[in-house]
Formats: sequence, C-alpha cells, structure tokens
Amino acid sequence: MSRLLIVSNRLPVTVGMDQDKPAFSPSVGGLATGIASLETEKDRIWFGWPGIEKNRLTEKNMHAITAGLKDFGSSPVFLTKRDVQDFYFGFSNKTIWPLFHYFTRFASFDETYWKSYRMVNKKFCNAILAEAKPNDTIWVHDYQLML
Repeated sequence: MSRLLIVSNRLPVTVGMDQDKPAFSPSVGGLATGIASLETEKDRIWFGWPGIEKNRLTEKNMHAITAGLKDFGSSPVFLTKRDVQDFYFGFSNKTIWPLFHYFTRFASFDETYWKSYRMVNKKFCNAILAEAKPNDTIWVHDYQLML
C-alpha cells in the first residue's frame, strides 16, 4: 500500500516540554487544517520541525518526542536554535520570501544563511530517505524546503 509523506517546515503538532515530559498541541495554520480534512486511504507520515529547539532537549527527550509524535502520524526533524535562526528567519524569510513576493529591495543575501538553508534541507532529505518506500508519494510543501 502506498503512503503519503508530507514534508513541511512545521508539523501539524507543536511540542513543548512540561516538567521534562513532552506536551503536544495542535498547530494552527491552513496546511495542517487542510490536510487534516483530507480523506485518503493512504497512510500518512508528516515530517517537520516540532517547534522546540534541539539545544533544549536531552536524548531521552528527543526519543520521547519521536515516540509521542508517532501517535499523530508525524516524524520530527530536530533543528537547533541556530538552524531556526539562520535557515528559517535568515535565508527563508530574509532572502526567499522577499524575492517570491516582489520585494527584491528587501532581500538580504548572507552566505551563512545559505549554508544553513542547504544543511537543514539535507536534514529533511535524510529523514525522508530513512522512511520512504517504493510507491510512496512525497509532497514537499513550503519554499523553505525547495532543495
């Protein structure tokens, strides 16, 4: 049976920590709402950042988060605080977003941001490759993950 692998910057579930235990809450946003309403016979796995920086987590926390997210059909791609800063707030928001929205004069080009963008895209790619099977459909959503 084929599966749908959804890949986006954020998961439809946000993770926080409550006294060293993961706490899960639904993420808000159009993509999460739209996909949740999608009726399909395919199994789904959603890959994305769980919303908490890897720097704040122990290995035990990361294992607990990964296990808990399975109940939501999700698989985390853990990012450091620096990853989020340079990949998301840097290259994605300061370079790509202005270019894609015709605000070229506001685009900022920083090699550090570009390197982070490539590295984080590679983290997502590796997470998908570890899980993907023949006949899976892989839907990569968001300009943050164009590579």
